[in-house]
Amino acid sequence: MKLLFSTLIGAFVTDDNLRIIEHGSKDQLVKNHRDAQAANAIQQRAFRAVLKKSNLFQQYHVEARQHAIHTIRTLPPQDSLINHAINSFSELNEAANMLVKRCREWYGLYAPEAAHDLYDNELFITKICEKNRNALLKELQVEQSMGVELAQTDVDEILALAHQIKQMYHLRTMHEEYLASMMKRYCPNTNELCGTTIAAQLIEKAGSLKRLALLPSSTIQLLGAEKALFRHITRGARSPKHGFIINHPLVSKADRKGKGKAARALADKISMCARLDYFKGEYLAPQLLKELEEKLA
Repeated sequence: MKLLFSTLIGAFVTDDNLRIIEHGSKDQLVKNHRDAQAANAIQQRAFRAVLKKSNLFQQYHVEARQHAIHTIRTLPPQDSLINHAINSFSELNEAANMLVKRCREWYGLYAPEAAHDLYDNELFITKICEKNRNALLKELQVEQSMGVELAQTDVDEILALAHQIKQMYHLRTMHEEYLASMMKRYCPNTNELCGTTIAAQLIEKAGSLKRLALLPSSTIQLLGAEKALFRHITRGARSPKHGFIINHPLVSKADRKGKGKAARALADKISMCARLDYFKGEYLAPQLLKELEEKLA
């Protein structure tokens, strides 16, 4: 009879001789071994009491720890590194966009022309960090500002926020360059076809390159659109046609009626590239991209 145990280092399923036959998350093992869960609920207390009176208890934990360490060491580290990097990139982007909105409104009291005319967020932050109010207004060809005069301490507080946002943009760029370098080595086909950001988002959402390679193209097409898909299932809303891949030039530039077709075609090529990368196949992304462009032309 199989037994299921949950410890600090993970969950395990054992056979009658206490040999570990499977290791993973508790939820997944419970789903896979409902008979073990039932047996565990009835016998766990008595079984632990017996184990504690013998050397088997210590032997079990040593074996479980060794198995967990072996499992962790054999996982591809690139997947975890990519997941953390793309999540950090996305969070930095969201935080910077939120703070730059505050900075625009704040600086708008002082020089509303600059906040209005400099549409690009990163350019706006760079300009107000590098130039004082008069120099910036002169560059924008504004003779007299509609803003109010602020004390230098007030201006310094606004600029302190701007400098912090500038540092966030710099860190975001570093993450992007780091991701690009790693993705070119780890999954060159997927990276070439999708671009660094989209490829990393797909791997992160799938969980790993292996899982992405095993997904059907129809699922890849909707990665990143889970909320819209949930609304479609529960409320009868319109079915989504694309997730992260909406940001790919071939999909974003397509007309409204053609976006679904472009997304399906792109997802199909992404599936092929992910499998080529995972199984260490040839570098065929440029050829696949050319075929895709001709198909959607």
